[in-house]
Amino acid sequence: MNSNLTFLDLYNRLESGKIDLSEFQKEYMRTKELKEIQQEYTKFKQRKDDGRLYITINRKSYYGKTKEEVWEKIREALYVDSTKTLTINDIFPDFMNYENSITKEKKLSPKTLKEYKSMWINHIKDSDLASKPIIKLSPNDFAYFFSEKTYGGKWTCTMFNNVRGLLNRLIRYSIRQNYISVNPLTDIKARDFDIKPVNRDNQDYFTINDRDKLINHILTNHNDDIYGLAIVLNFYLGVRIGELLAIRKELIDFKNRVVHIHEQMQTYYEMDSELNFSPRTYRNVDFLKGRTKHGYRHMPLVDDSISIIMKIYELNSDSQYLFAKNNKRLYKDTFNEHLKKYCEDVGINSKSSHKIRFYYASKLYNDGAKVTNIKRLLGHSKLETTLHYIQSVVDNEEADEEVRNILNKSANRLQTIIQ
Repeated sequence: MNSNLTFLDLYNRLESGKIDLSEFQKEYMRTKELKEIQQEYTKFKQRKDDGRLYITINRKSYYGKTKEEVWEKIREALYVDSTKTLTINDIFPDFMNYENSITKEKKLSPKTLKEYKSMWINHIKDSDLASKPIIKLSPNDFAYFFSEKTYGGKWTCTMFNNVRGLLNRLIRYSIRQNYISVNPLTDIKARDFDIKPVNRDNQDYFTINDRDKLINHILTNHNDDIYGLAIVLNFYLGVRIGELLAIRKELIDFKNRVVHIHEQMQTYYEMDSELNFSPRTYRNVDFLKGRTKHGYRHMPLVDDSISIIMKIYELNSDSQYLFAKNNKRLYKDTFNEHLKKYCEDVGINSKSSHKIRFYYASKLYNDGAKVTNIKRLLGHSKLETTLHYIQSVVDNEEADEEVRNILNKSANRLQTIIQ
């Protein structure tokens, strides 16, 4: 294959089916190495007897009829040696370009790539782990890395799993490239480290009282604010914020009293081969989180939610999307800014829009809905995920009083038996 092919040339060949993914990986690495070699080794000599060109490196000569042939032989020799010294920092740019090609092929969100780069810079890049040859990395190296990072409860379980997930993808990439054959991360688990415990008393979910305060405040004082109405409606729908903001009016079926969830608004970035990202933009995509069939669903509408939608129609009559202001669509960041402001207005701790889904799931469960039905409404593929969303939706004091009343009944019966 032509050694002067660019990354874009290779990607276009992959897209057109001229090469498969493994060939793409192999040729991308080859062209990258050749480019570096061509820039470094330029002083050719020529044999007088047969006219062949050659370059001598460390007292070893590489011969060829053309410069390209000499460069290729140098690459083959140095490539074998380089695999013994490659570090995580060395392969990270290539890994990111490989992930970017998969992202485009599968139409996944490039937002994840931006998060990978942030984790690499903030937590991995300057560590001893990242500068040690991959071929020499052992489970102990990873154990030491995580012990140091989590010491004193500095990391939550989520942070641990995110960094471990990125390292795991880097190791799997190294295995595919034949740099190593075994994954030393396999037995590294969060339970073995000093993970920051979750404070269950730190109320980070909406209670029934929180919800009532917000809805009453918005409908009483801000019923002409489309952001406020979007917040209120999602307490009745419980959909992901990207799904909520992607709702087109044609997907609302008033006759059958449902709204169909078929799309999501996605944060989008372009990444170039130097790992630079374009400014953030937004787009609607016709796949949902997890890319499973479970995401496509319909959400039931009740009288209150229909009344809210009709009010939104009055404020936003021109746009094809339900949520637009001055014919400009609403976005997640501004939605959360308004949610934070309204939480402050009514004197409750501010929470993200995603916590509305926790409220929705918990309220349904507490009121007797089957977990399997809640799972469908949330668009989850696994029941364990749904169970994670189910929490208490009553204030701690109210929950404590309820438990005391139940236990007191048992105590009264016990007193009767004792007497």
